[in-house]
Amino acid sequence: MQETVEARAAGSPALEAILSRHAHIRIAAFEAAVNNKIEFGRNGWNRQVLQGDPYVHGPYGLAELMDNNPLVCADMASCPGPSATLAAIAVAPLAKAAMLTDRPAFVFSFDDNYEEVNRVLETEGWIEGAAVTGNPMDLDGCLIATSLSEIRVPQSSSEIDDLYDECFARSFFVRRHEGGDWGPQLVRGTPGAMYQLILSPGEPDTAILRVDVIADPNGKCGAAQLVHMLNIMCGFEEDHAVSF
Repeated sequence: MQETVEARAAGSPALEAILSRHAHIRIAAFEAAVNNKIEFGRNGWNRQVLQGDPYVHGPYGLAELMDNNPLVCADMASCPGPSATLAAIAVAPLAKAAMLTDRPAFVFSFDDNYEEVNRVLETEGWIEGAAVTGNPMDLDGCLIATSLSEIRVPQSSSEIDDLYDECFARSFFVRRHEGGDWGPQLVRGTPGAMYQLILSPGEPDTAILRVDVIADPNGKCGAAQLVHMLNIMCGFEEDHAVSF
């Protein structure tokens, strides 16, 4: 039987709801706040998991792209904020594989701290930055990012699919959209994100990859992602209680 962890948290009602039904968490205090944060501890070891702090004194990034061991041992860690989360899903597989030949361009459907986009791509080896534009729109409460990346021509028709599968095929919370209508109905009220890939010809030695990513602000872009990272840090099942 796993030991209960005492937590003090601040953030959204969705975060409070997830923690309230978490079998291994006892909430000592909770306060409403704009930014999600959990302080937790057991056996005298006090720890924190944050969201949107790229300069945290500990591991930072998308959990799907990280080694779990540093998270298990960390005093502090942070998952990305909303725009950086969607950007990492869209472009990090290309950065990891050294496929990018120029700065990727992003359009986000919401306002955010876009500076974090560059930081999250740096964690995957891309240091040249990105072009970022905000185009706020009402998408039934969900958040969308569209990226356009110039890449080297894939060696085969399956190379791009394989890169994204390597990063996300085993993920509980990032899934590829294989067909049907694209829109908020795919992720509304769920802890996961969906992405779709559209490859087009470019110059003779390059191609253009468009990636659309969508998530609920309380799901992969919010409280659910934070608790996912908490679960990893504590050695719980990754998807335990992560719904809202």
